[in-house]
Order: sequence, then structure tokens, then C-alpha cells
Amino acid sequence: MVAVGCSEADDSSVHVTVSRDGGSVVLTRSAQGRADVKIQFAPRGTPPVVQFSSSEWSGLGVSDLYVYGLVPDGAASVETIPAGTAKFQPDGSFLAVIPNQAQAPLPSIHWRFLASDGTSLAEGDGPTD
Repeated sequence: MVAVGCSEADDSSVHVTVSRDGGSVVLTRSAQGRADVKIQFAPRGTPPVVQFSSSEWSGLGVSDLYVYGLVPDGAASVETIPAGTAKFQPDGSFLAVIPNQAQAPLPSIHWRFLASDGTSLAEGDGPTD
């Protein structure tokens, strides 16, 4: 299992976070006994901005797909197909972890941002850039 941001139940050996650093969005993957891996990009355009990264750490039993980027105004949640676990950050970034999908073709991954009343604000397939 992979921990998303500061999720409450975390007994996993891999920890993944997303944050903003100036104008960039930074995805950080940490694993006990391994150096942190940081991936960053400078978003273009207005949110939503959606990027993907995958991780296969066979020794740790991890083969996950990470969906991350910037949340559109008014979004309360994000759904992914296949289903993932998502967390929004106060800085407007988000991270969703889709387990066991590291090899999935990115155009096959669907995402949808929802308002608190369930209204769809934006949706698409694959990355926005």
C-alpha cells in the first residue's frame, strides 16, 4: 500500500506527496532505505492540470500510477477510472494513487473533478499537457 500525502493509516514502506514550489508542482516518492525521487513540472494554462507518473518498486511490492497536478476552482473531489485514492492539498495541488496500474496506457485513465454537490467541473483522459 502507498500512503497519499499525510493519510491517516500508513503502515506502508512507500510514501508519496505532492506540493507546490513556486510555480512548479512537485511529486515526491520516498521509501525507507532509498533516496527520495522528485519529479516536477511547471503547469501551463489554468487548472485543472493533470500529469501522470508511475512507480514499480518490485522489492517493495509497489506498481502504482500517480495522477497529480492542480485542482480547478470549486472542486471538492476527484474520481479516477480505474479507481484510486485521492487527496487535495491546501496549496491547490492534488494526488491520486491508482494501485497496480503502473503499466496502464495513460489515455485509458479517466479523471473527473467534482464540486461538493456532485456536479462535474472538468473531466478528461490522460494528461492535460
